[in-house]
Amino acid sequence: AQDVLIFERKDQKEWGCYGEVSNDGQWLIISVTRGTEDRNLVYVAPLPGGAVTSQTQKTLPLIDQWEASYTFLGNDTTDSQAAVKQRFYFLTDKDAATRQIQVLEFDAADSNLENITAHSLIAARNETIESAALLQDQFFVHYLV
Repeated sequence: AQDVLIFERKDQKEWGCYGEVSNDGQWLIISVTRGTEDRNLVYVAPLPGGAVTSQTQKTLPLIDQWEASYTFLGNDTTDSQAAVKQRFYFLTDKDAATRQIQVLEFDAADSNLENITAHSLIAARNETIESAALLQDQFFVHYLV
């Protein structure tokens, strides 16, 4: 099988790209770093059928500003009468020097990710969050005290 090119930025020689598949297998998450900075961008690409194929769509910017550090923890989908929502969870230092867990949410029908909302799920405290994990719908958070 031939490799499929999903993301490339030849114009950005200092960028490093790291990919992972979401816990539900439906999304490719690409974290983009720049040199040794502690900030990153995040792009996503839907994986129809749970695999990268020649039909995989273009990558979409989920976080497109060099404003903070974001570590992907997991994702889920909610289904209400209003709409099907995709939620992505990140450990971040955005607006939180001691870190927080933030949710980025968008309507599943929003194919260009034009209406992303963000809110804090686990707010920053005096103690710094050292690490976090999402396992079977539960967050495990390790604080430095």
